[in-house]
Amino acid sequence: DEYRFFPKYPDKELCITAQLFGELVQNQLVSSVTLSIALRYILDALSKPPAYKMFTFGKNALEQFMTRLHEWPKFCSHLVMIPNIRQSFPALVQYLESTSGGQRQLNRVESADVTGGQGEIQSMADSYASSNIL
Repeated sequence: DEYRFFPKYPDKELCITAQLFGELVQNQLVSSVTLSIALRYILDALSKPPAYKMFTFGKNALEQFMTRLHEWPKFCSHLVMIPNIRQSFPALVQYLESTSGGQRQLNRVESADVTGGQGEIQSMADSYASSNIL
């Protein structure tokens, strides 16, 4: 379980790892239980405060497979419940909330809309760990 060591990675290596992590999801190289674990790790990372490098890891990984988000409505509902996501990704949250069951494909979210934002966070990792997010 290498994920527990990610916070110790140097910034550059963590960024590369996030991109690879997201691309594994984007290109359907993980599935079933492994996919569920990968998405759970991303939710966990995004539930960290924006100043933490694990939040950046989650953001970078998520950006790699945003066009597939519509495939996982339950994952999307968990995403929009994270306060930092509401503040840092307002266009993504608006898209997810405006679609009916995630049926429309997310084509792109402008980088200006998915960056920035500060705020307090309540850790939701425990609820994610016990739920099926697919």
